Amino acid sequence: MHLSTFNISDLFLPLCRGLFDHDRLDPPSNWPWAVLQEEIWESHGMAVSAATPYLPGSFDRPPCNIAEKINSGYKAWEWLLYLYGLAPALLFGVLPEPYYLHFCKLV
Repeated sequence: MHLSTFNISDLFLPLCRGLFDHDRLDPPSNWPWAVLQEEIWESHGMAVSAATPYLPGSFDRPPCNIAEKINSGYKAWEWLLYLYGLAPALLFGVLPEPYYLHFCKLV
């Protein structure tokens, strides 16, 4: 479960947010995939938590706003739901198409 949740999310989200460790000659402002920043990241987090009414009641707990809770213990179940259930829909039209297609092939 850790590979499919924590490890992938630890690589994917910092890349999309422009927070991945980088060389000083390769700033995130040059990364076309680093789109989850500032207002877009905040609205993405709200969309994650707003998806709760559309999930079956069998889910252990509703997903939290990822923008607010990312550093305070997002659970493995929340990562699993986010990466494989919500992110493919919520990132459509947000990530540039080539990166979105690669993400969908990953998940």
